[in-house]
Amino acid sequence: MYHGMRWQHNLTSPKFLEFCEKITRRMAEHFNKYDCIIGWQLDNEVNCETNEYYSKSDHEAFRAFLKERFGTLDNLNEKMGTIFWSQTYTDWDQIHLARRSTVGTGIANPHMQLEQVRFISHSAVHYLALQASIVRETAGDRFITTNGIFGNLDYQKLMESGVDFIMYDSYPNFAYAMDRPDGGEGDLKDRNSSFNLARTRAISPLFGIMEQQSGANGWNTRMEAPAPKPGQMTLWTMQSIAHGADYVSFFRWRTATVGTEIYWHGILDYDNRYNRKLAEVNRIWHRVEAIENVTGAEYKAAFALVKDYDNVWDAQLDVWHERLMKKSEKEIFVAAQLSHTPMDVFYLKDSTEVEELKKYPVLIYPHPLILTKKRAKVLNEYVKAGGKLIIGARTGQKDKHGHCVMEPMPGLLTNVSHTDVKEFTFVGPADDPESLMIFWPPPARMWKCLQNTHQTIMLAVRH
Repeated sequence: MYHGMRWQHNLTSPKFLEFCEKITRRMAEHFNKYDCIIGWQLDNEVNCETNEYYSKSDHEAFRAFLKERFGTLDNLNEKMGTIFWSQTYTDWDQIHLARRSTVGTGIANPHMQLEQVRFISHSAVHYLALQASIVRETAGDRFITTNGIFGNLDYQKLMESGVDFIMYDSYPNFAYAMDRPDGGEGDLKDRNSSFNLARTRAISPLFGIMEQQSGANGWNTRMEAPAPKPGQMTLWTMQSIAHGADYVSFFRWRTATVGTEIYWHGILDYDNRYNRKLAEVNRIWHRVEAIENVTGAEYKAAFALVKDYDNVWDAQLDVWHERLMKKSEKEIFVAAQLSHTPMDVFYLKDSTEVEELKKYPVLIYPHPLILTKKRAKVLNEYVKAGGKLIIGARTGQKDKHGHCVMEPMPGLLTNVSHTDVKEFTFVGPADDPESLMIFWPPPARMWKCLQNTHQTIMLAVRH
């Protein structure tokens, strides 16, 4: 990490946090005096591109994080399964963030890696919460927000830590990037941005677009893409509004003439002249003004795709989980888009109440390998109240630490689903199993589940 780079800091450095606190306080005390200041954006795109740091302070903070969570080394060793491959710790100073091994950087204790991701999120939330608490002292009724959404950050916890709402940075033009000759996003192309808008709405029902794309995008090193066609700015703006955005701000007013982002075009180009993009912004303004009566309208979904951060992060680390999660979530979203079925994303947590779920007639929880008793309980209550719950392969395989549970799948949801999985396996490239098409229609090679139902039917399932 050197001067001149982007993200030339790490979020656990005591010295960095000390200066961060001083700068934030001076800025808040100065600018909160002025009525023209209506709100605060904390930092910019936290955890974008880089969210892992390996300085001395990071290792020390990780040890402190684990001590707080597990208390003793004996408990840590048990929960982290360190008996496997002789990884037992006998001193806290032996613990480090995942380091390169003789077989590469990706081969490490999976349970410890899961804790590392939780630590990364914890560090980012603490960093933003520190700034929010300082700004709040003199902010009055001014809002406090930050822009996302990026990896290894639990935005639900962030929302509980002093941020009023979340902003999203919407760049649908990535679907037409020069390094994606086939469009890169499948047939939906720039409609794929709707999935992230749904995720943002799930985290923060009141949300805005901090950066709505207005021109060609790209650094001088990568991400090059053509300029939006006439009307695409309007299309993307209405896409954001239709998905519930209460605020839209274009990135950027004037294209930068220096630095890495000289090709990340704004409304005005280098020549600083009136152009078709500015004319289109003017037309967007009049169009939005004409639909002012939709302000405050609620997005009403026919069903919700259920997610939670434990499984999001586990799927990053477990390629068996990732193969299921990515394909299923994508095809559920595609099916909703092509059938024009309004879809919500719902982030389930241990504190979720059944009343929050009842507004959805159908919940689809594709592959929650990690399942906790509290989440299983609220899902059971939802089903008892008449809700329809669809769960996918390998539900309930793991506990919150990533240990495989020594119970038949779907584990804690067995009594809800009335199923008993006897065997499971990938459908391999050379396999030609009897298949029953259920729910996910695409012919993706995924899982063959042999299960007993109440009717004792043996099923070979390809979904």
